[in-house]
Amino acid sequence: MGKITATLFALCVGIGATGLFAGHARAATLLVDGTGQLTGARNVDVGGALFDVDFVDGTCTALFGNCDEASDFAFTTQPDATVAAQALLDQVFLDGVLGNFDTSPDLTLGCPFVNCSILIPFSVTDLVTLTMVEIQNNPSDPDFVGLDVFNPFTDTTTTLPDAVFARFSPVSDVPEPASMLLFGAGLLGLTGIRRRRR
Repeated sequence: MGKITATLFALCVGIGATGLFAGHARAATLLVDGTGQLTGARNVDVGGALFDVDFVDGTCTALFGNCDEASDFAFTTQPDATVAAQALLDQVFLDGVLGNFDTSPDLTLGCPFVNCSILIPFSVTDLVTLTMVEIQNNPSDPDFVGLDVFNPFTDTTTTLPDAVFARFSPVSDVPEPASMLLFGAGLLGLTGIRRRRR
């Protein structure tokens, strides 16, 4: 009976540790180039799903398929795009060791000024509707999430120096090395217990 209790205890500890390591492995990782510019982030949690995001300049048509249907975008509704925008504010545009990406919007790639609009397209009619994350260096006017429109045929963030696209890509569910290591250690432990009992 003692061996069964010990086995169950080891299994519970292994499962708990796996969750602990997986939680740390899934924290958003900021991507900063050699000049200190924020170029994107990995493992951004958007409503429980993980996304990689890159900040890119250009035309909507060049960056998002033909930019002529909602399926060209990672998010196809305003509520989903708003959750993604809030995730950027909560997990990416932060002041920290790598840089003051909240109070210094000009540190974000494609944003040379103290105010910047991060554009997340989600819908196409005659114009592209997008959710806009406004980050700004102005204590009396805090960062916010709003709506805007973009003409995919004439507008380009390259010629709009206070705007940049956020291009989201879903992260595939590949087990983290730490989780696989713990799982393997647990299997080896159970195999050892079985052999010992024989």
